[in-house]
Amino acid sequence: MDGRTGPQVDWDGIGLIGRPVSEVDAEVIRRIEERGLEWVVHCGGGPGPEELNMYVRATRAGDAVVSGARFFAPDWEDRG
Repeated sequence: MDGRTGPQVDWDGIGLIGRPVSEVDAEVIRRIEERGLEWVVHCGGGPGPEELNMYVRATRAGDAVVSGARFFAPDWEDRG
């Protein structure tokens, strides 16, 4: 999802798109840990729940960097 123009996507009540990346990272990690899920840092550097096949990523929006979300197939080896 593109952090500049993509649809606004939520996961478990957490807005994933177009926000400060560190803020979204912290909320996602906290929610994953509260639910007792496993989380991983994918090759792009973003955290995400292993079971969901999604992670938060940074995307450039002009002179700023905002959050985006990357979704992938469960068997996708190169998740970056």
